[in-house]
Amino acid sequence: MRQLWTDDELDQALAELHADVRPTPNGLATVRDRVLNPAAARGPRFRSPWFPLAAAAAVAALVTSVLVLLPHTVQPAAPPTATDLSSQQLSALLAKIHYSDPTVAPGQFKYVREQLWGGGSPDGLVDQATTTWQPATWTDEWLRRTSIIGMVPATYANGAIKATGPEKQLNMTNQDVTAACGDFDSVNPQVTGHLPCVGQKGGWLTPTPEWLAALPRDPEQLLDEELKASQAAMSPLYMAIYALRSGVVPADVRAALYRALAGAPGSYGRENVPNLQGKRGLAIGVIDRGIHDELLIDPSDGSFLGERQYSESTGTVIAYSALSYAVVDGKGVTPK
Repeated sequence: MRQLWTDDELDQALAELHADVRPTPNGLATVRDRVLNPAAARGPRFRSPWFPLAAAAAVAALVTSVLVLLPHTVQPAAPPTATDLSSQQLSALLAKIHYSDPTVAPGQFKYVREQLWGGGSPDGLVDQATTTWQPATWTDEWLRRTSIIGMVPATYANGAIKATGPEKQLNMTNQDVTAACGDFDSVNPQVTGHLPCVGQKGGWLTPTPEWLAALPRDPEQLLDEELKASQAAMSPLYMAIYALRSGVVPADVRAALYRALAGAPGSYGRENVPNLQGKRGLAIGVIDRGIHDELLIDPSDGSFLGERQYSESTGTVIAYSALSYAVVDGKGVTPK
């Protein structure tokens, strides 16, 4: 049986392979400085759910630095640019969205695929895909497939993120994990005393139906909940991105969440912003010390389209993603 790795364990493995750049307890400010300095740019933490050590080592051999997450804190409001929407304009556009969720019948699965470029390394961004097949009944068995596709150089310029050269293919084996309740930690042999669906704790990083049902639908109250949970370690927008990446946040929560973020300190809006796959949507963003975090929304149904994280001044791309959704008739089935 192959050993599975949690996010933290994979971070540690990568750190040990690159001991000369091991993050310090207060390393976030240092990482930000490096991102803003193109001569020594570093990227976000490698955010694959798990990958075997052989895969981690192969990726680490190609990436010149430890990939460290940049969870940005709330910043004072900045003056809007000519392309930015005011909070009132952003809220008006959010109010026009007809929020909805697909119907998943018994025996069917919701297909959620996230493709992410992440890293910000001079060698390029790691191109990875995480696909989950979510059953109609939460307690039934889920499938998650993680794939590392390659490495691609990219830059931000004139409002767009683009590849600046050909992608280097890695040809790595997919990692498949199954677990009831989407409780993939329960099948990790390094997590002891944890059965699927038993004691599953919900939160912004691991949303569950019970936790989602308990969230307030009032935007101001929901923003307060995020601020209490963040404890200044992560902005409300970035906490929202983590929850939305799961593909389980229902329409009514998304509607309240977007309105909450539109009213958060320092937030801005932009229209017609493309995700990694070119699908365009409405963006809600914040700027932290020159680094933009943007959450992309489908204006047709309010689904989460992906994220962008970049430095406008240096052109450094830290993260760029796209999410796609479908309903399929079985685990492992891909939409036509």
